[in-house]
Amino acid sequence: MIFEIDAGELKNAVAIASKAVATKTARPVLLNVLIDANGDKVKIVGTDQEVMQIVEVAADVQKCGKITAPAKLLLELISGLPSDLLFPVRVELINDELQLTAGKSVFSVRTLDADDYPPIPDVDGLVEIKGSELAHAIKRGGIAASTEDGNPVQKSVLVDFSEVPIVVSTDSKRLAANKITIDAPEGMKEPFIVPIRAVKEVIAMLTGADMVKIGKFKEQLVFQREGVTFITRMVDGVFPKWERVMPKEHAIEAVFFRKEFAQAVKSLMPIARNNSNMVNLDFANNSIKLWSKSNDNGKAESTIDCKLTGEPINIAFNASFLTDFLGAVNCDECSVKMTTPSYPALFESIDDEPLQAVLMPLSY
Repeated sequence: MIFEIDAGELKNAVAIASKAVATKTARPVLLNVLIDANGDKVKIVGTDQEVMQIVEVAADVQKCGKITAPAKLLLELISGLPSDLLFPVRVELINDELQLTAGKSVFSVRTLDADDYPPIPDVDGLVEIKGSELAHAIKRGGIAASTEDGNPVQKSVLVDFSEVPIVVSTDSKRLAANKITIDAPEGMKEPFIVPIRAVKEVIAMLTGADMVKIGKFKEQLVFQREGVTFITRMVDGVFPKWERVMPKEHAIEAVFFRKEFAQAVKSLMPIARNNSNMVNLDFANNSIKLWSKSNDNGKAESTIDCKLTGEPINIAFNASFLTDFLGAVNCDECSVKMTTPSYPALFESIDDEPLQAVLMPLSY
């Protein structure tokens, strides 16, 4: 295998593929990226058998072939090359070593056979979808996914293209739902449970993209954009009946300015962190008094205006959950609908694409 390639494109391809490489594994080959030179392109692949990143870049391929090389070491070596290289990097497989020549610099790394690398799925038959709008919905609707060890379904996001397209996540203490404002692509009108690790990569990949391609291959989802293909295994499980969690009625509603509310919560965080992250909200007389108290550190409070409908109420929430909701939206105003201090409350953004967040109150 021999090819020449632009140093910047090689670095970018290895960096993207390395995101999917395993960090701990009993199979050494999964610590490597696959390098496949064929035709006028080089394919760089990384996988941990849960997700896979495939990057194709143009290259002057002088001899076809494929091999695997240590992802971390390869990326470090390429990243150390001068940014103003005038000539391409020459990559050549010599016996069981991959040699990279860049100007007067020469590096060699040990390799493993490509035959031991997991196979790359056939991803033909993909359909187009608006990338940025899908990323927007997933980013907002995924804020309630758990990042802790435990139930795989709670560490995932439901992307449901059936009936009314929507993105939903829940960690059992809260739930977030955001409608997808684009038509479901043909052949994809069904629910998919996507692991949270893959969700982060999908958002990064789709953000800023006009049209991308998406498809399903057995139990895997495929996303493709401009020479980059991301494949993720879907979560094997049943997503909770989230519609049942949505409050059907309320007795109290408050409308408030998002930035004022967010700033008030932020100002209480140093105290709330020492009190189970609890922030108390006292709604009365068209105002909200936010306060938090710690026996060891003291008390903090802040009052903001609101439009209150219904009786006064005192209720408490996890400050981080409030911050996640407020940080996911970009509207001027939001609302919260409540019934009692112990019943779930519904927070909503007041905009064209409402994000709904159901939060369980805390006892105090």
